Amino acid sequence: MILIVDDDPLSRKYLSALLASSGYEKPLTAQNASEAQHLAVSERPRLALIEMRLPGTSGFVLVRELRSREPTRSIRIIGISADVRGMIETAALDAGCDCYFGRPFDVPLLLNTVSTYLSDASLPSPACFTNRGQIP
Repeated sequence: MILIVDDDPLSRKYLSALLASSGYEKPLTAQNASEAQHLAVSERPRLALIEMRLPGTSGFVLVRELRSREPTRSIRIIGISADVRGMIETAALDAGCDCYFGRPFDVPLLLNTVSTYLSDASLPSPACFTNRGQIP
């Protein structure tokens, strides 16, 4: 199961449609950190795509909170944002994201990363990819 967290309804709809058209079950969606925390605990998704620039409680804080609790610690997290400055990417990874994608997404690379993360939860995190290439 996948959770999409984004305050922009068009972004949530786009990502949901992209994942559904790629054969994944309809993802859970949340528009803010509070909804995301509730769904993460109650539904236990294996993967979350989280907008880092959420209003109110930011995606950075949400990721740290998810990583600090046992029931949600193992969720694979892909940070996303339209802000592609290097410091956002670094901050997302420092907060606990497994990987970060800036918009516009490299769709094949994003879907490959999603597939890799969902293929086997026991695998270590693959190298992180962004729309600017692989991060060593």
